[in-house]
Amino acid sequence: MRQQLAASILILALTTAGATAAAAQPGPSTDPQAPSLTDGDAADPTTAPAPTADASASPSAQPAQAPSQQPQAVETDEVTFDDDAQAVVDVELGDAEVAVLGVSWDASDDPGTVEYRSRAAGTDGWSAWQELDPASDGPEPGSGEAAQAQTGTEPVIVGADAEVEFRTQHSAADAQVATATTTTTAADDTVARTASAAAAPAAAAAPSLSYVTRRQWGADESLKKCSVDISPGRVQAMTVHHTAGATGYTKAQVPGILRGILKYHTQSLGWCDIGYNMLIDKYGGVYQGRSGSHSQSVIGAHASGFNTDTFGVSVMGTYSSPAPSAAIEALGRVGAWQAATWGYDPKGSVTLTSQGGTAKYKKGTQVRLPRIFAHRDTGYTECPGSGLYGQMAAIRSSAAKQLPSMYTVRGAIGTYYSKHKATTGAPLMDERQLSSPRGAYQRFANGSVHWSSSTGAHFTHRNGKIQRKWAEQKYERGPLGYPATDQTRLRYRSQADYQRFQGGSIVSHPATGTHSMVGAIRSKWKALGWERSYLRLPTTDERQLTSPRGAYQHFEGGSIHWSKATGAHATTGAIRTAWSKQKWERGRLGFPKTDEYAWKGKVRQDFQGGYITWSRSEGARIRYT
Repeated sequence: MRQQLAASILILALTTAGATAAAAQPGPSTDPQAPSLTDGDAADPTTAPAPTADASASPSAQPAQAPSQQPQAVETDEVTFDDDAQAVVDVELGDAEVAVLGVSWDASDDPGTVEYRSRAAGTDGWSAWQELDPASDGPEPGSGEAAQAQTGTEPVIVGADAEVEFRTQHSAADAQVATATTTTTAADDTVARTASAAAAPAAAAAPSLSYVTRRQWGADESLKKCSVDISPGRVQAMTVHHTAGATGYTKAQVPGILRGILKYHTQSLGWCDIGYNMLIDKYGGVYQGRSGSHSQSVIGAHASGFNTDTFGVSVMGTYSSPAPSAAIEALGRVGAWQAATWGYDPKGSVTLTSQGGTAKYKKGTQVRLPRIFAHRDTGYTECPGSGLYGQMAAIRSSAAKQLPSMYTVRGAIGTYYSKHKATTGAPLMDERQLSSPRGAYQRFANGSVHWSSSTGAHFTHRNGKIQRKWAEQKYERGPLGYPATDQTRLRYRSQADYQRFQGGSIVSHPATGTHSMVGAIRSKWKALGWERSYLRLPTTDERQLTSPRGAYQHFEGGSIHWSKATGAHATTGAIRTAWSKQKWERGRLGFPKTDEYAWKGKVRQDFQGGYITWSRSEGARIRYT
């Protein structure tokens, strides 16, 4: 039987200075607490010959071009639950105020399910009861942050005068209702409008993520309870949440909502900082949540058991109905940025291991999840709401669509790309430097472009036969080196493809396979006329011989053998057959010393230990010396 509890409501009045006291400072934030989202990017080595002036290892994210503001002062007042039948909070807001409400309690005194309903001031009709989700489940079990944490609900956003009623399943003496009220500052409207302007299609096409820093939305850094933890691993996935509460807030109220959430998470729930790594408003604005550099895997408090190596993003409001398209595009934008930064497919999947702290998956359970998943996928919660949950596929598709815009293509590789976009497809990473041997490369949807100062920029097709053969030989680190041409079709053999590299060539045909050619054997094939020669196409790679030392390669029409003493020579037809019966180079004849040549009305080929002649009347005859 559900028990309704009354409370003398704890009012945490987050009363801040008015708009005239918010000293706005022009320009992007230089706050040392604000992260540099490009920290850790690889610097361009000045000693390396490179086709670009900047070859960062990950896509950038830039602070919005909005004013910073002073931290907003906060006052708190606390009242605990009592045994009365109802718990109603009268939220009375000034013209420039917004409130954030939440319920917290000690983990040892669990009140069970918490629900709330609301009605606008001066009206009689209450909304339906809604379950208030646990506050993102909290920090990872066993962490220092978890040791000091309270348990509580997600914050509820209230943007206008209203009554909000709470009820719980069980009585809990330590339960508290917190109301955080903050004043909208002069800078808030500018910051929020800049954030939503950055979400517009034209701005979103830029090769970076625009976000509002903590200083820009007026975070009071003194509220942080401890330093955030950093995982030594890489971010593997993004978790989507909603905060709960009203979605009728204005743009100007958004920074105040963030300040209220910071206060609630740190002072009421006892967390180190805001639980989410980033937050998004319904207009598509993106805001920094938890502090710390986003070039590191900052551990949040947004999905207990799955905080480590995930990036938590929460949309502000309740989304039992679908979220606005601007918010979905912003989620896709952040998802694309995370996928680009950490090198994964936003439409792919990953196996994560539960750290405990969620009833859905005990500690140690391995769970296969989408790279962009919802909070309810790892916990028993309604978050992120049925409407937003139904849009998860759209979020992943948006991230995949926006992923190429996270990268820049410059220099020699950029010049190649501008001429061959239809061939390469969209970029999948920023250019990266190669040191041994010196050069650079960049992956695209259809393959890769490699560059060196001696070869220029050339393309190999993704998972193509020639690229796979090159990979077998360790790419540019192997004997072939960098590509010196693009892949082309051989003129005198249909369906045959060819690509030249610094140290040789790769030839591919459906009937003969894909084979590399290097050194003296390749030079001999070239001298005979490539695919027009009687040897035609190679049927093997070059193979080494140890006793005696040398090498050989087979072709459709014969073979080429090489040794240091004899050089490279081709054998074919009846003479080759006769030599093979003598155990090739291991026999008494050894390696060939010449190609076939005319001699006394016959065809002759000389070997180290003799020669073989052939005529129509005599066939092949061996003479030893």
